Amino acid sequence: MKCAFFCELGSFPTLGVEYLITVLRGAGHNVKIVFDRKFYKAWQPFNPTSNFDDQLVSDIINTDCEVLFAYSTTLNFKRLVHIFDLVKEKAPGIIVAIGGPHPTYAHEQTISKKCIDYLCRGEGEIAILQIIDLIEGRRLDLPPGIFRKKGEVIEGKGFGALVGNLDDLPYPDKSDFFEHVPHTRDVYTVATGRGCYNSCTFCNSSTMRMHYRDEGFHFMRRRSVEDVINEISLTKAIYRPRMVWFVDDVFIYNRRYMVEFAKQYKEHVGIPFGCSTIPNFFHEEVIDALFEAGLCNVEVGVQTLNPETRLSVFGRKESNDDFTTFVSMLRKRGVYVNTDHIINPWDSRENLKQQILAYSENPPNLIQVFHLQYFPDTKIIERAVRDGHLAAEAVDAIGEGSTDTYFVGGSIKDVMRSLHDLIVFMSFVPFLPSWLTKLVIGSPLLVLFKIMPSGVILPLRALSALFNKADAAGRAHVKLLLQTLLRIKHAPKEQIVGKFKKLAACKPFRPIQPAAPKKKISKRF
Repeated sequence: MKCAFFCELGSFPTLGVEYLITVLRGAGHNVKIVFDRKFYKAWQPFNPTSNFDDQLVSDIINTDCEVLFAYSTTLNFKRLVHIFDLVKEKAPGIIVAIGGPHPTYAHEQTISKKCIDYLCRGEGEIAILQIIDLIEGRRLDLPPGIFRKKGEVIEGKGFGALVGNLDDLPYPDKSDFFEHVPHTRDVYTVATGRGCYNSCTFCNSSTMRMHYRDEGFHFMRRRSVEDVINEISLTKAIYRPRMVWFVDDVFIYNRRYMVEFAKQYKEHVGIPFGCSTIPNFFHEEVIDALFEAGLCNVEVGVQTLNPETRLSVFGRKESNDDFTTFVSMLRKRGVYVNTDHIINPWDSRENLKQQILAYSENPPNLIQVFHLQYFPDTKIIERAVRDGHLAAEAVDAIGEGSTDTYFVGGSIKDVMRSLHDLIVFMSFVPFLPSWLTKLVIGSPLLVLFKIMPSGVILPLRALSALFNKADAAGRAHVKLLLQTLLRIKHAPKEQIVGKFKKLAACKPFRPIQPAAPKKKISKRF
């Protein structure tokens, strides 16, 4: 079948899409990629339209595809619906199928859109071939996790089949992103596993784990160290990326796995690498081994230094002491540490000042300040409604993709406006001595940050990226900005693109076996 993927441009390639492309091509389907040309600007309100949408629609139609796929987050959902409406107007025969986080957690609102024919709820490598079987008439029954419209009736239930053994997955086909998204070429993205063991109330990862648990499945899975190292080693033989980034929700866990990974990575790869994790792993000998293997950047999720908010609202059990110890352990080894902080309605102004002072005592290299964004089917929505921070009638709008950018304030605009000076100042804390932070926070000097635009954070981030090679995401943003402003187009060597296609074919394609439900243990009394 002739297929097309409509993909957004980001700092890193969408790894899930790369896997799906490999699965489709491995099964003998023709796949073409159309990349969106719209760049999301953090300092501007989100607008789902652009002045080149007609050209994008023509590009999609010119692929001669029979089915058009897309990966949707809450942030890009309205944009996709807008484009697909235009596609359906000009080419109603093209079948549109959508998957990703937003269709998974807001499936009823997503499949109700006139422009969407099929929806995958949950994992997609098995489901995407099932959708094609349904379209081509080789399958009549509707598998779990696939939703469709028949006239005005919506059919479907459950979640898509999980991959039983992640080592059975093919290597992701990165050739399309490598060829057409030049700012992503410096960093090779890879995942060792799927799922997250945390229960953060603001995140969909725990929601996914719980949904599959209710269906009788273990969602947490991890590839073997050998399979991960083999993929990166093959990549190293094609071209040497400047950095490898592990996109796992939490990478540093399971001491035995980390020890074996560090040993093999150092021996066979040796390229600097980064990852995301939480501050609850304190085996210094393992951190030493990871550092010697190439660990240079760790994104630490702490979200807030208010212990009450972190535990009772966000569902995170780590303490401030855990965060301080973890950051110190990494920084004294020369690892670049950036922290995610979420501005939220539960932290008062005075409390946020105390958090800023706490950051200044043991600062990470960078504090990325975000606002709380409500995503569909997350536990924090119920808490926000109960505490009066979110109107009940606004909940349905979240499922419709109503959101905004981090700088504008999204779901909590009023909170962001009232704390503007502290939000801007928090971003400066890693670059200031502790005594100066204390001076500013307790004096009229703070008013200077009230009149500073939020955009001042962008050049600050750019400077951090320029002076820290380990800041892979920051460097990708800077590279994208420069290429856009200077209109630089750098085509990769054709032989490297071809080698990437061969890398994706290194594993012989075979049907992926679904996971079996976990056995129920009968209770004895």
